[in-house]
Amino acid sequence: MNKSIISAESLNNEILNNSGCIIFDLRFNLIKKDEGYNKYLKEHIPGAFYVNLEDDLSDITLDEGGRHPLPNISEYTNLLNKYGINKDSKVIIYDDKHNAMSGRFWWMLRNVGVKNTLLLEGGFENWKKNNFKIESGECKPSLKGNNSFTYDRNQICDIEELKSLISNKDIILIDAREPDRFKGISEPIDKKAGHIPSAVNYFFLNHQDPDGFYLKNNKIKEKVTNTLGDLNKTIIHMCGSGVTACSNFMIFTEILPHHEQKLFVGSWSNWIEDDSNKVIKNND
Repeated sequence: MNKSIISAESLNNEILNNSGCIIFDLRFNLIKKDEGYNKYLKEHIPGAFYVNLEDDLSDITLDEGGRHPLPNISEYTNLLNKYGINKDSKVIIYDDKHNAMSGRFWWMLRNVGVKNTLLLEGGFENWKKNNFKIESGECKPSLKGNNSFTYDRNQICDIEELKSLISNKDIILIDAREPDRFKGISEPIDKKAGHIPSAVNYFFLNHQDPDGFYLKNNKIKEKVTNTLGDLNKTIIHMCGSGVTACSNFMIFTEILPHHEQKLFVGSWSNWIEDDSNKVIKNND
């Protein structure tokens, strides 16, 4: 059983019973950046607030650190207090279907101590398939908080730390991007194609079916072991910009609950900012 996900049926019961859970819509398109918010305004789960990957969960004003560096902790604290979130809150997050975007907020909440944070299995698409109630327009928060939060730096890897660890045999660097992006065959977003030396590929959708439903934990663990081999190492997760890697972070938390894990937030887009950093392609 995956303790980090919630079914559409269970979420519907939470809403009907006025449980007090806080719901967030994280739909976002990396290319068409207004698309997610426009979808939200048209229809969303009742009571859900919209949080934007770039405006709320990143500091895109920075000149380095990849495409989606973390916001400073004061800005992030303001965001959480805006919605009345504290460390005892029950937070449920969804996006279109595969939790590609919502995983980032899951990781950021867990990182600052909001542990009762869940991802909606199958996302908004599955919610609609169940014919559960939907709303339109924007929900405004009414309950504000005054709490303090701090990033757990033990779960965060920056580029200098990564460089110091990259040849360490007790470290495994797992890249969550699509196989063709990892191999350098295609690159639709970043300026260079390929991957970081010593990185291994485990696509973040490997643990889901086409409808966004997760495989059983024992099946995922078997798949991970067959793909990656020995996992008795410190795991560093990465992707293009520290977003879909959070989905892998969640799954590895489930199947390896006591394992040391870090997120290389800057990920590939951070690595290629320096032209002297080596890039590997599939035929190198």
